[in-house]
Amino acid sequence: MLNETTHSLIDHTLVAQAFAMRRRVELPEPLQDGPVLPRAQAYGSVLRDPATGLLRMWYLTAPAYREYFATSQDGVSWELPDLGLLPENEFGNRNAFLEPGQLDANGHRLVGDNGPEGFCVLDAEMQDHPAAKARFTAMYLAGFGEGVSGLCIAYSDDGIRWVADEHNPVIPSWMDTSASLVWDPDTRRYSVYGRPPVRVTVVVEANRYVSRMESEDLINWSPPRTVLNTDDADADPWDQVDEGSLSLKGRNEVLIRGKNRQVYGMSVFKSAGVYIGLARMYDVPSGGGWIELAHSSDGVEWFREPLREPYMAPRPGTWDHPMLLTTVTSPPVEMGDDLWIYHAGSITSHHEAGSYDGRGIGCRTVRAGRWVGYHSADVEA
Repeated sequence: MLNETTHSLIDHTLVAQAFAMRRRVELPEPLQDGPVLPRAQAYGSVLRDPATGLLRMWYLTAPAYREYFATSQDGVSWELPDLGLLPENEFGNRNAFLEPGQLDANGHRLVGDNGPEGFCVLDAEMQDHPAAKARFTAMYLAGFGEGVSGLCIAYSDDGIRWVADEHNPVIPSWMDTSASLVWDPDTRRYSVYGRPPVRVTVVVEANRYVSRMESEDLINWSPPRTVLNTDDADADPWDQVDEGSLSLKGRNEVLIRGKNRQVYGMSVFKSAGVYIGLARMYDVPSGGGWIELAHSSDGVEWFREPLREPYMAPRPGTWDHPMLLTTVTSPPVEMGDDLWIYHAGSITSHHEAGSYDGRGIGCRTVRAGRWVGYHSADVEA
C-alpha cells in the first residue's frame, strides 16, 4: 500500500507549470453579521477540546490590560463565567484571570506594571510538546518596571490559574502586539513570530515587521531573523511620520520613518506540511487594517499571494470596518468540514483610542484545506 500524504496547493512549489490557469485564493465568509463576542479584542487564543468539543477562548478587554476567559459549545454563543479571581470590569463581567501586578500561587510575578498583551496558548492534549509543565502553556507580553519587559511563559492545568516560569521574561524587550507561538513536531523546535526585540531607530513606530526566533525548550531562543516585511510593491520606503497615534511630544522636526504600509504581526500554524500565516497588514495613513494570506515551506522564507489582495477585509458599514487587524494566534478551529478563523474588528481606526464598545471578536469560515486553488480560463485555447 502506498503511503498517503496530503498536499496543500497553497504551496506554490507543488505546481511546476500553470498554463492558462489562474491561482485563486478561497476567501473565508463571515459566520454571522455581527461579532460573536462584543466589546473584546482578539489578543488571545481559541482552542477546541479534543475530547469534549468545548471551545475555550482567552481574550483581552477593558480595563487594559486584563486577560479574560470564555467557553462555548458551538463557537457562536459564549459563556463568561464568574471566576471569582478579579473584580468585575466596567461591563459587569467577572471572567478575568490575569491583570497587571498579579502574582502566582508561588508569589512570583506573572505580570508587572504593563500587560498582559496577547495570550498564545498551546494545549498538550491537542499537541504534545516537550516543554509542557501543565496541560496549557501560554506566551504573552508583560512589562515589569525598571526597564524589564518581554515575552513570558506561564503554565496552567485548567487554563485559568497560571504559574509563571522562573526565567521570565524569556525574550526581553517590548515586542508589541500578540506573538504567535508554534511547536513543530517535525523539526522538534518551537518558534515564535512577533515584532523584533532589536530596533533600528529610536522611533519605535518607525516600522513594523515580523521576525522569527527558535527554541528547543521555550527558555533559550535564537537571535531574531526578519521573515516578513512589506516591500516597494506595498509602499515607498522613506515616508514621513504621519501616524495619528504617534506622539511627537512637542517636537517640530520631521521624523523620517519606514513604509506607510506595514506588517503589524502574523498568526502562524502548520497544515499539511506547510506553514500558513495570517499576516496583519496595516495602512498607517488611514489607520485601517486587513489580513493577507502567506505561506512557507520552512517557516523562514515566506511568500505572500502575488496580487496582494486581502484574505479577510473590513466590510464598510459593519462592525469590523475600518480595522480588521488581528486574528487570534492559535490555529483556525476545525468545525466539521470547515475551519473557523476568529478575528478582531473595530469601528474606529488604529489612530483613535476608542472604547471597547466599538470593538468585537468575530469569526469567518472556509472549507478545510481550501486555501488556494487553480482555475482554468473561461475560453478554450
